[in-house]
Amino acid sequence: MNTDFVKTQPVQTLLDRASGVDVEGGDRRLKAITRDGTVVLSLVSTLPWLSFMVLPYEISVMGTAFGLSQGHASWIATAEMLALALSAVASARTVARKDKRLATGVGMAIASVGAAASLGPSTLALFVLARILFGGGLGVVAAATNALPADHEQPERIYAFMMVALALVFSALIYVTTPVIARFGSSGLFGTELAMILAFALLLKWLPRGHIADGAARVVSTALPRGSRPVLAAVTLMFVAQAGTWAFADQAGIALGMSEPYLTTLFTISAMAMLVGAAAAALLGLRLGLRIPLATGFLVQVYIAVAIYCQSNTVLFAAGVVLMSASSSFALPYLQGLLAEIDESGRAVALSGAGINFGGAAGPLIGGVVSFVPGLAPLGIGLSLLLLIGLALADRVAVRTIIVGQD
Repeated sequence: MNTDFVKTQPVQTLLDRASGVDVEGGDRRLKAITRDGTVVLSLVSTLPWLSFMVLPYEISVMGTAFGLSQGHASWIATAEMLALALSAVASARTVARKDKRLATGVGMAIASVGAAASLGPSTLALFVLARILFGGGLGVVAAATNALPADHEQPERIYAFMMVALALVFSALIYVTTPVIARFGSSGLFGTELAMILAFALLLKWLPRGHIADGAARVVSTALPRGSRPVLAAVTLMFVAQAGTWAFADQAGIALGMSEPYLTTLFTISAMAMLVGAAAAALLGLRLGLRIPLATGFLVQVYIAVAIYCQSNTVLFAAGVVLMSASSSFALPYLQGLLAEIDESGRAVALSGAGINFGGAAGPLIGGVVSFVPGLAPLGIGLSLLLLIGLALADRVAVRTIIVGQD
């Protein structure tokens, strides 16, 4: 077996890290994340997903508040997500060597200003600026919180706990958002975002600081470690397919003769099933290594794309929709864990937030282009091919990565 990405550590280092003791590993300080730190990290890490979680509501309230068409409102939402992704890319270059608690606080402060400015802007231009500021602040939070688990002995488990928290927060937000918007309109939506940021800001004192570079400034290579780029590409491709599948699933269900209430029920179950996928990854850990869970997560998503767009069986369609969120919440912790294993600095995994948002922004656009071809089957085939390419890229790295004592 090729072992280009072997990670080895002295036994005492692992024992010290498991005990939460700072130790020097080369130029890197390793420290386990405590239980309280894991809980707070998991909660705060849900903030960068806000743009995705409220996307349908945001497009709707923007149309009502400013008289925009759905297409124009979608472009504003896309700009917000691109701001998030670009901010995460810019922050990832330095956040791995900085105080990640401080970086998270700065990002939350910027995002809270954007959310507050969204409550009652007088013009559309100011509103667009506020949403871009909101996305940019969340990008800093994404880079910092995604980098923190790299300091843990089993980062894939921390990422799985982060997905569990996301599932819980997502479900609660869906439950709260609809009645709040019904009563307060757009101010209710953006006020909810602001309240969530401020509430989680109260937890910052328990957020780990992560590894911080000590001593005099030194030249640090800006190049990512070998193997990280293919995995980052796999993350991006998975979320291109995820967003593309989600964006047109409603149309596919209607084409099969399903009613809107039935589809709404399926989508709600799918959102709740995210918890199942994340919990499965947290409980399984690395008992089966990296390659089997990765293959399972990606191949289930291939089934979903085919079941939704390439056949006319309503039972298979329903199963595909229900599995949609669970499959990505299962696969993502392993992709992020793999990034953390091949780059302990946390730079590569900090970029995974950018990959998620670039993929999320590109998915509907790619799906829209493919949808001009008659029928929906080409969309399912195209998304399946993207997933298979992503799996091949991730597997190529995973097969050359040995996690001593775990894999």
